[in-house]
Amino acid sequence: MSPEPPLRRPLRLAIYSGVVVGADAISGSVGIKLRIIRELSRAGADVSVTVFTQGSDTGDPEIVRVGDVSDLISHPEFRDADAHLFEFGVYYDLFNAIFLVPPGKPVLSVYHNVTPSELVEESQRPVIERSLMQKHNLFEADRIACVSEFNRDDLLAFGLPAERLTVLHLPPAVTAPPRVGRGGDTVEFLAVGRLVAAKGVLDLARAVVELRCRGLAGFRVTMAGNDLFSSPDCLSQLEGLIEENSLQQFLRIVRSPGDRQLGALYAESDALIVPSYHEGYCLPVIEALAAGCYVIAYEAANLPHITAGLGTLVPPGDVSGLADAMSQFMTEMIRARRGGELPRLPLGRGAMPGEEWQRAVAQHLRSYSAEAFRDGFVELLEWAALRASRDTPLLGGGADAESRPLVTATST
Repeated sequence: MSPEPPLRRPLRLAIYSGVVVGADAISGSVGIKLRIIRELSRAGADVSVTVFTQGSDTGDPEIVRVGDVSDLISHPEFRDADAHLFEFGVYYDLFNAIFLVPPGKPVLSVYHNVTPSELVEESQRPVIERSLMQKHNLFEADRIACVSEFNRDDLLAFGLPAERLTVLHLPPAVTAPPRVGRGGDTVEFLAVGRLVAAKGVLDLARAVVELRCRGLAGFRVTMAGNDLFSSPDCLSQLEGLIEENSLQQFLRIVRSPGDRQLGALYAESDALIVPSYHEGYCLPVIEALAAGCYVIAYEAANLPHITAGLGTLVPPGDVSGLADAMSQFMTEMIRARRGGELPRLPLGRGAMPGEEWQRAVAQHLRSYSAEAFRDGFVELLEWAALRASRDTPLLGGGADAESRPLVTATST
């Protein structure tokens, strides 16, 4: 549905991202913005966009590959843009162009969070340290859309003023097909994300070992992860655990699933498992809830926000607690199936009847929908177009930030 009017002022927008590739959350954030701007243009809005990136696997005409900042600033689309939007979650050279935006041009940023260095492999720590230094670039932004409440709180603690911050949840990138009735006593668990230690995949494998040691069967765990962003060492350890403990029937790895395959996995699963030590957002939780999956997760970073009390949270690193949560869910699912009824789902505040849980999930997902994202992004574009049309130049960040006109934050 097109807004009325779609955009009241003309706007030429430049968007910046380190890469624009498949199966990448920041790239997905760029992609949904591109689709919205195309819709606005088709609806009659005078709006255009150029995406600058240093690497892309798409052929979209709006995406321009550049080598570095010096290459970027030679492009007329950089010089002539009315507003500039920088995606940020990890270091990339083009983010330093935020210091070269011409005076009077509003600067937006989308903050995806930076993984703490202690949670990544040693070889990746230098880029994380550079990312944490580059995080200071956010002080140059006039308005920052945080993809989660956790990220907003992180920037408040970092010293960014509340009036520059808003929350804009990313919508699901994968849609599951309709669920079909499932029978039998096998409970299907799914884990989605990079196969790296920080995502807790080794903890999950050890929880499977513990369940088998308890004599439990009638379940299967599927780990779906993209090879491009996974750790070879972590994959090797996973395969070793499967082989050493004869888990082939209970734990499988699906490598680099496409959107259609991933959607089918959601539809076939009973619960999503997220034993992650750090999530700035965690899109699979929203995709899983939308597909009717229960969620069991570590109580870390944004996971308490995004699960909203509609799943089971386990202390990070508590493998036995993870196995307990899986066992409790399995017991209830099997009981309900045998009785031909919806399960009473084991929430932290007590069991919730299945129909009541479904209504609560639907209510929760409203602020994570494509429509909610579209409304929030269009509001940002309206704000940028208004600021760009004013005669008085905007001041940059840093020491002059106090002179900047204040923006009312949107909270969710």
